[in-house]
Amino acid sequence: MGITGLLPLLKSISEEKTLAEYRGETLAVDGYCWLHQVMHRCGVDDFLDPKSERYIDYFLARVDNLVRQGVSPYIVFDGGPLPSKAHTEEARRLTRKKNREKAIKFLSQKNKEQARKHFIRSVDISPYMAHRVILRLRQKNIKYVVAPYEADAQLAYLVKRGLVNGVITEDSDCLIFNCDKVVLFKLNYQGAVREIKVQNILKNSEPDLQFFTHDMFIEMCIFSGCDYLANLPRIGLKTSYNLFKKYGSVKKVFQTLRLEGKVNVPESYEDGFARAKLTFKHQRVYDPLEKKLVFLSPPSDELRRQITDWSFLGLDISDAYATAVAIGDIDPITMKCFGTPQSDFPLAQNPFSSVSDKTSTLIVERDKDCQCISSSSLSCETDREESDRGAMSSQSQEASIHTKEADRVLIHPMQKAQEETAFDRMMRAGSQLQKRSLKRKRVEKISKTVSITTLNAKPRFFGLQPLHSSQGPELSILASNQPCNPIPHKIAKAELNTCRMESAIERPEPFQRSNLKFANFRYRNTNETKL
Repeated sequence: MGITGLLPLLKSISEEKTLAEYRGETLAVDGYCWLHQVMHRCGVDDFLDPKSERYIDYFLARVDNLVRQGVSPYIVFDGGPLPSKAHTEEARRLTRKKNREKAIKFLSQKNKEQARKHFIRSVDISPYMAHRVILRLRQKNIKYVVAPYEADAQLAYLVKRGLVNGVITEDSDCLIFNCDKVVLFKLNYQGAVREIKVQNILKNSEPDLQFFTHDMFIEMCIFSGCDYLANLPRIGLKTSYNLFKKYGSVKKVFQTLRLEGKVNVPESYEDGFARAKLTFKHQRVYDPLEKKLVFLSPPSDELRRQITDWSFLGLDISDAYATAVAIGDIDPITMKCFGTPQSDFPLAQNPFSSVSDKTSTLIVERDKDCQCISSSSLSCETDREESDRGAMSSQSQEASIHTKEADRVLIHPMQKAQEETAFDRMMRAGSQLQKRSLKRKRVEKISKTVSITTLNAKPRFFGLQPLHSSQGPELSILASNQPCNPIPHKIAKAELNTCRMESAIERPEPFQRSNLKFANFRYRNTNETKL
């Protein structure tokens, strides 16, 4: 994470401080850094249990420590993947996979110490983990925001906007994002911390940076290797410093290396270098006050004329989506409501890895007359209602999406041509959720006692109707005045594919005249049960 070797390089301008010296101030915290750190305190059982809340408790203990010191925390979580960081994320994914395999091997050998060591290295901090922490932060009235992309850029923007007085992180990238106030590193449980003021970077004495500009400092760090661009062979931070000190600009450095012929500098690297620099200066972030997506610093008009595709800074998602991501209601990767994580075999898949589409998708079923939100969305809304019983923070209240804003058609960032998304329908159906959930509970209660018959033909049962059938209306409601089609004793498999069993339910006398609709009983065969 960050620029390798940068913090030791700036040792001459770093100072030892304590949290007590920042009493009364608001400090932004890199949430993913803390999540990585608290995982080191978890045991093997926690890594194998998807429902474990140990890491959440450790995280909140750190938050409480800041509050006791008189500091107001503002937690910032990472958002979606940045295109500029694709190569770094792939390398990290492979490393996590190898460590997970080693952890499983050691666990099968009953070597828990080595298994725990590799489980820690295999952890992929996912948006769902951050979401679980957010639910607890809401109860404690702790300010938070989920960045649309990188938390480092979001931290720098909060400082620039005047919402926080400094930053707590372990990622040295914050120094390159021109976070123009204090950045605190190496915070421990006793409250000791190392402070670096960004305005003092060019005053560093060993090595001497007094003849550097901030642009040269950024270029030196990128050239040594960063998350957005891998370094050239045999080029580290010290070599990069010497080259920029001698030649003064990246253009002259490239020319010299090509003339000497010692290091191959392909044209693709030069293009990647330009994109990395633009990413550090103009990355997309979320403005909590304006509630919209903005640039960290707006590109100049000349840059806008030269560059037409800015997608490497992150997709320009709609303001409604950006706000929903920021308050932690939807997954910033899948752009869908959070569900419940599942694991077919805990040892084969790290339970803390990213949530799959099936587990994070908000399932929405649309009927002819109304929309009925299924069980996954109900569970998602239940979690939200339980968390809202505690005191809701003013920040999350201000960031909530109003009905008028949600009534607009939202365009999915990955599928511009999609007519309507599950998120849109969820927002419109939200006001009627309670009324529909009561109907659903009633239907589920009835369905437990109603028998689902086998394919024995009886005139008292509704049967299979082909979609193209003209024999009568589609039978989806239990009503005593509707005709019944006898079910054939044997139905060919090919014929089943062209037919739909809307209901194969015996009509019990107590509910004959009810208008309740029974869904999702397709092709289920169970023994007949008397009421």
